[in-house]
Amino acid sequence: MAIGVDINFERIKKAKIIAIELGYSNKSKFVCADISALPFKSKICDVFSSLETSEHLGTRQKQYAALREMKRLSKELIVIETPNKWWPIDSHDTGLFFIHWFPQKVRSFLSKVLGINKKREYTNIFLSLVEISRMLKSWRLLTRYYNFSSYNEWARESFPSCKPYGRAPYLVRIHPSVIKKIIFGASSKILNKYV
Repeated sequence: MAIGVDINFERIKKAKIIAIELGYSNKSKFVCADISALPFKSKICDVFSSLETSEHLGTRQKQYAALREMKRLSKELIVIETPNKWWPIDSHDTGLFFIHWFPQKVRSFLSKVLGINKKREYTNIFLSLVEISRMLKSWRLLTRYYNFSSYNEWARESFPSCKPYGRAPYLVRIHPSVIKKIIFGASSKILNKYV
């Protein structure tokens, strides 16, 4: 049995429809709840999976509370997919190099000045592998996060978990400059080796 959780009731309704269409309604349950305070007894699941969630929680406190909930609920495995704080750009944040490393006030100001505050998210809070590992210290890390070896690979594979729904056209049409290719290549090599 799979249990899907979202804080947004409309998304829960859509998830139920998708489960019916895919033939999984008898193998799934959906609950509208906050990931930082889930209404389940401890050790209820074998695997807890959180995909592209923690960066949207709004505060470090909620992120840490969500990680504590994952530890509390999972018996064996926790799967976390989230953007790496140290990657130079995040495709669902502002899209600007290094901007997510700045304090929120600076990011908000730059987003407004550059006119992207209405088009993109700029309030995400990213965690590093070290921060996640510290929070889950009684758990053993099985794999390192996935880094991209080039800008082209990043553009092609930015959201692998979304592939069943098709690729966003802008991910296919990116033509990177030489500078972007160099920054991405160097960042990936450094992150894979040292972080």
